[in-house]
Amino acid sequence: MVRGLGKWRFWAGVVVIAIALPLWTGLWGPIDFGATATVSLAQVSDDLFDLTLQSEQQFYNRDYARAEAGYLTALERLRIEATDDEILLPQVLHNLGRIYLLTERYGAAVPILESLEASGQASYSALSNLALAYFHTGNYNAAERVLTRVLAAWEAIRAREEVDDFDRVTLFDQQAHSYGLMQRVLVAQGHIEAALEMAERGRARALAEVLTSQRRAGSIPTLTVDQIRAVARRQNTTLVIYSALGDGRRVLGNEVDVETHLFIWVVSPSGAIAFRNLPLSPFWQTLRANPTATAIDPSPLENLVANTRTALGLDSRGLGIFPTDRRVTDDLPASNPLPLRSLHRMLIAPIAELLPADPEALVTFIPHGPLFLVPFAALQAENGPTLMEEHTLALASSVQTLALISENDALPGEGSLVVGNPVEMPRLPPDLQSPSPNLPPLPGAEQEATAIARLLNTHPLIRDQATETAVVQQMPTQGIIHLATHGLLNLDSRLNEFGLPVDANAPRATDGGVFFEPGGIIVDGNVQINGVDAAVALARERVVRVSAPGVLALAPTATDDGWLTAAEIATLDLRADLVVLSACDTGRGRITGDGVVGLTRAFLVAGANTVVVSLWQVPDTATATLMEAFYQDWVATGQKAQALRRAMLATQAQFPDPRNWSAFVLVGDAS
Repeated sequence: MVRGLGKWRFWAGVVVIAIALPLWTGLWGPIDFGATATVSLAQVSDDLFDLTLQSEQQFYNRDYARAEAGYLTALERLRIEATDDEILLPQVLHNLGRIYLLTERYGAAVPILESLEASGQASYSALSNLALAYFHTGNYNAAERVLTRVLAAWEAIRAREEVDDFDRVTLFDQQAHSYGLMQRVLVAQGHIEAALEMAERGRARALAEVLTSQRRAGSIPTLTVDQIRAVARRQNTTLVIYSALGDGRRVLGNEVDVETHLFIWVVSPSGAIAFRNLPLSPFWQTLRANPTATAIDPSPLENLVANTRTALGLDSRGLGIFPTDRRVTDDLPASNPLPLRSLHRMLIAPIAELLPADPEALVTFIPHGPLFLVPFAALQAENGPTLMEEHTLALASSVQTLALISENDALPGEGSLVVGNPVEMPRLPPDLQSPSPNLPPLPGAEQEATAIARLLNTHPLIRDQATETAVVQQMPTQGIIHLATHGLLNLDSRLNEFGLPVDANAPRATDGGVFFEPGGIIVDGNVQINGVDAAVALARERVVRVSAPGVLALAPTATDDGWLTAAEIATLDLRADLVVLSACDTGRGRITGDGVVGLTRAFLVAGANTVVVSLWQVPDTATATLMEAFYQDWVATGQKAQALRRAMLATQAQFPDPRNWSAFVLVGDAS
């Protein structure tokens, strides 16, 4: 049984609900809460109800052959009895159509789902499934027509006043497959530029809406191709926009969307647009990755990115609250370059000739999904230079967020806030499995802060001065914020960065007969399903509300605990042109359709124009070298991205392993 139903929120037209009847263990839906059913279940005979109940159980147990036979019999009975039931008939039709989709009989699914659409009883999920059937039968015009309706409905739900920022992120994660399918439909018709507009429409929308509300009045229209060109020209950057897409199936609501295609658009400052469509199945076979992941596996691309971290000699931190103290040994064994080369072959080789020849020319990557965790600077071809040696790099969540940040006309703060090595660190949470509740001091971070403060002509806050109270009080007026301290990535210990269970055997809602049709559902975190926390039981359905991980350690006082969280940062009103988080894993967080939800996003929401963050636990000595070189160059030239590249080159000369110099990425305005 489901406990805490009062904490569930549903939006009309896209809801599946649990019926707590003694004889019913599944879900009876979708229900349009905006309509009133005129025929009750009492009008359906007991044996017909039992037949559909049995077929429902067989369907969710993946016994498709028996479920299909039962549903066909039920449809015939409904016709014979002339029972126009507004609950039972749509459910039978949708599940029968879903059986045909799951068994790849797309032609058979079309008339079933078309009849549901014609009756006006189709949920938006059913319509999305109809579009999937059209796509696989080559009826691209019809698929585009239906998806246009579905996407408008999804966006209307996310635009409601009662839906806040994290609700929008959560809802979009349930809806993202429809945007991906629309991209494939448009590309199949040769509409490459329209597909680019759709790729932009389907990423970082919640962040763009927050930035829009803060920085200018009015709604947030989707960027056109001409506007995307204008951003590339205005920023004088080559935009590289990725979409890692599966087949668009979200039939049961908890499938792994195995990546089958990689779309890459390259937009040059001159306005030229090039497109690459890379089939990924042969690539997975070459890497011996699993191309048919099950509902408990990471996707092939998630696996490849995780293997890259392992190859760099990094642990898989992030599976819980953990401290990162910049005390990694500087003489670890050399990294394994193979995954970096594999990622180069996938992400860079197909577009290498489209990138600028001048290494000082800016290239801005717009990643997608797991690609946010890729150390682009360290990618290299066989026996070739690293990407950092060839190009100046930056990242953004979307072209629109980059445009909004660069259009920020607020005057930056005039001061510089440099923080390093709070001596009295806050104690670790009692539930953290750590040999000591005390965080160790960071003398290297203190030396770094002192040197950078000297370059910026300011006095650093170090040791007992680096309190949370003092830092938060000063942050809103500063143009530059540099924080060299401990970072904590407080992800749920039961889930990985993609919000999926760490334990492949973790109980799922479907194991207990509870099923959802994602799209417009928000489940708060204190709900249990069959005695299991909903965050785990519904991980695949992605209906549990997203939270913002990421914490920075500062000295506590009598009025604060010393933990500066991402949620607290997002509420600040900053005027910072540059924020540098010189700590470990500050660029990580929860990977969503809205990008990385964590410290980076929090600072952008708070008003920062540029954030420099790390992708892993960085070595103390090499990091201090890199940071000092970065500020020396930036103070002299005023070029953020170029200064970071030159600092990486200087650090690489002393510490050649990419683990030592390629962790930091620049997000936002690179000028």
